Amino acid sequence: MAALTVTLTQEQVAQVIAEADAVVRHGRSNKVEKYGAQRDRQATRLQRNRDGFGGEEAVAKWMGVSRTQRGIVLSGFAPDLDNHVQVRQTTYESGCLILHPEDPPGVYVLAVGALPTFRLAGWLHSSLGRHPAYWRTDVPFPAYFVPQSMLRMMSTLPLPPKADAEPVAVGQIGLFE
Repeated sequence: MAALTVTLTQEQVAQVIAEADAVVRHGRSNKVEKYGAQRDRQATRLQRNRDGFGGEEAVAKWMGVSRTQRGIVLSGFAPDLDNHVQVRQTTYESGCLILHPEDPPGVYVLAVGALPTFRLAGWLHSSLGRHPAYWRTDVPFPAYFVPQSMLRMMSTLPLPPKADAEPVAVGQIGLFE
């Protein structure tokens, strides 16, 4: 299976950087730093925001949808993309899709990489990722760590998934009603 890689254009990178910089500058990055990122290092916070927003932009580009405008929706659990998809990003090549107990139900996509290039590792509905086998307590903030090998191929992601989409049955994982 060939890797699905998305490289952002210079214009997309500039837009992502401007948005991330504004969020950090105005102190609105608490959500991004909620789970143990180094809060006292501004450069780290800025880069994490840039790469996180870049991952969202890469998934949006691949799906042909828009990212949620953070200037309008800054609290709660607004989806990252306009079609109700949440995006998680990691710079670790073998990083997991991390789900927290309070995360809203829905479709989550894992983007691996940093600006300007991301590999879309796969997707999963949160109800399938909240399996006891993925729960880890050996980390500062316990969560579900779904390995990339358990994610669905991006080519199987229904476009666009509905906000309240639920798997039809365990035997038909990834299908939406």
